[in-house]
Amino acid sequence: MTTMAAYVESFRDGEKWVESRAADFQQVFASWFDHPVPSSVSLAEMGLTRVALLAGKETQFKSYRAPYQADFFNITAMMNNGLFHVINSKSAVAWSQLSPNTLQTRAETDTDCYRGTCRLRQAR
Repeated sequence: MTTMAAYVESFRDGEKWVESRAADFQQVFASWFDHPVPSSVSLAEMGLTRVALLAGKETQFKSYRAPYQADFFNITAMMNNGLFHVINSKSAVAWSQLSPNTLQTRAETDTDCYRGTCRLRQAR
């Protein structure tokens, strides 16, 4: 995961993302427009957010972008802003028992982390 994150970060140029760096052409910055498919910016941001959450690192607050134009990015913003449940458990929990805004990880203690607070998880 760290190798992938470092490679993805190599496409960041300050606050912008680079779509293409070619020796024989000018640098092309990436668009964040997510309709009808996720943009490369949103995919990069989602990947880095998932790496941070899975590695137990802190995420940075992200402002939301325009609805219907940056919906995939806005899911990433929700994850960064603590609006996704991070379920830590010894074994996989059936997705039918979880809310749609959930990310599962393996750990020795069963917890549900949401909005910056982790609580022991009750078996259902």
